[in-house]
Amino acid sequence: MTGIVQGLMASLLFLLISTSLPGQNDVILVDFGSPNEMSPMPWNNITNASTGVIADLANDMGFLTGKGLRITDRFNAPGPYGTTTPDPQLGYPATATQDYFFGNVASFGNHILPTAGFELFHLDTAVAYTVEIFASRNHTNNLQTQYILRGSSTDTLYLDAASNTSQVVTATLKPDSAGVIAVVMTVGPDNNSANGFYYINAMKVSYPHIPSSEPPALVLKAPAGGEFWQVGKTPKVIWHSTQISHVVLEYSTDLGSTWTFIDSLWHYESPYAWTVPNTPSTQCLVRVRHDTLVSVSPQPFQISTDTTTCTIVVLGSSTAAGAGATPSDSAWVNRYRFAMQQQNTAFEVINLARGGYTTYHILPSGTQQPPHVQVEIDTLRNITEALRHNPYGIIINMPSNDAAYGFPAGEQMVNFRLLYQTAVVEGVKTWVCTPQPRNFAQQNRIQTQYDLLDSITTTFPDVAIDFWNGLTDAQGYILPQYDAGDGVHLNNQGHLLLFQRVMEARTDTPGCVPYIYIEPNKPPAASGALVYPNPFRKELNINLKNKEYKHLYLTLTDLMGRVLDEISLDTIPSQGEPVSWSPTLPEKLAPQLLIITINTKNLRGETTRDTVKVMYSGR
Repeated sequence: MTGIVQGLMASLLFLLISTSLPGQNDVILVDFGSPNEMSPMPWNNITNASTGVIADLANDMGFLTGKGLRITDRFNAPGPYGTTTPDPQLGYPATATQDYFFGNVASFGNHILPTAGFELFHLDTAVAYTVEIFASRNHTNNLQTQYILRGSSTDTLYLDAASNTSQVVTATLKPDSAGVIAVVMTVGPDNNSANGFYYINAMKVSYPHIPSSEPPALVLKAPAGGEFWQVGKTPKVIWHSTQISHVVLEYSTDLGSTWTFIDSLWHYESPYAWTVPNTPSTQCLVRVRHDTLVSVSPQPFQISTDTTTCTIVVLGSSTAAGAGATPSDSAWVNRYRFAMQQQNTAFEVINLARGGYTTYHILPSGTQQPPHVQVEIDTLRNITEALRHNPYGIIINMPSNDAAYGFPAGEQMVNFRLLYQTAVVEGVKTWVCTPQPRNFAQQNRIQTQYDLLDSITTTFPDVAIDFWNGLTDAQGYILPQYDAGDGVHLNNQGHLLLFQRVMEARTDTPGCVPYIYIEPNKPPAASGALVYPNPFRKELNINLKNKEYKHLYLTLTDLMGRVLDEISLDTIPSQGEPVSWSPTLPEKLAPQLLIITINTKNLRGETTRDTVKVMYSGR
């Protein structure tokens, strides 16, 4: 009864909020400062003090406005010494007031900046905008800052930032004919700091509310069906909305017959970290609603009390560590971790990568390095450490540092083979990424990359992940659209492509049992595969009902997803005859439940997959 009352109260509160009239003004909230201390939505965070830009600012309701902000005259840098106790009546959170951008008219940090500034653009030329500025820096000197605002008119404001907690300055003006209000900052006449420091921490821009002509919309993106979410974990519920203020989240464990309240939220609080409740079921749905708009998971997902953890370890250098990606969520490993854990919370992705590393840095502990190699094995980030985490899978991503060190492809391949064998002998599925393009000035180093590409794809044909093709121009350089700007690292688009390649490699296969990945366009199962005897000791027989296949690939794994044996066949027995397989198993393998994954390809190149549980009875 308590849950019902709670749900009714939440629904009533939501109804009251969602039917209230909007305020007369929209407000844009801007936090100037460090990327390590950002304010939550609906605040807009501008973190690059030199070239920062936000092309589409959100307002205080979380709606995108089409208005922008860009730095036009660089600041020195962000700083962390603003107030953490702003006057609550101002409405500025500590995350916005404790950091700032600053400039200096005398030399500081190798910069002399007589002025600094930014502009608001794409403004309505017929509308008057009120700009409110807050600045604070814990200090005893006078830190008066002058702000000149230029639009269709000009206004000059002064604010002493020294230990300020409660003062703001405001001006109201229309933009110029181009829809721009520019803000130019420098020291005020009373400023007595030795370096002539001036500051800005946060800003509010308010203007009359103009109703949108865009119709309200609401679509649930995740969970979409097929997910395996464990009790107590916190996967993300994701939705997309336009022109609505609040949403209610609910879940069902009986395919929608009954619903349980999760939370009432601002629409911009997507993605929402949901702590999965202890309500195990295979018939779960989530819905998000606003008034008459309702969106529900298109397919059911599972909530489970299973506590399995399936670990994947990434070994690598700066690319795997995230270099070139901004923010860090855009790095391929972080995208990969999110995608895997969204589908199955049992997955754990451990990243041991470190910038500058070569294959020699990650060799097994105790390996004797050749005399010409002045590299020490990092025992906290190498293959031995990876195996200590008891993983079911390892991904090795070593893009180009070996070539930069002058290590030839053949030498690198000795290391890759050692790394691969060290893992697979322990039953750990291992994927090897090809090299990545790099703008080497030396042609012999580019040739080393080409030689390594050929060697990896030839030596590891079933587990090589292509990080080369589609990223590389005719010279062996990074294509400009993927270059982070240094000719070495990839930008967000490049990291996205790497992420897609890793996902295409199906590193979730054989998967994290008991979950088998389900995707909307998944090929049909292998049509009633029969596996016997079950239980088995030495030999397994696999009988496929449908014999229109030209290739068969079998994998035997334990319940942690570790590969015990695998076999690939290009000749399928005639109708009615089984495939006989005597898998090679560890000597002391205890009786236990195992999983056979059956992958097939037909004459048209179409693939299917099926999984069958079998009991190993021991020797």
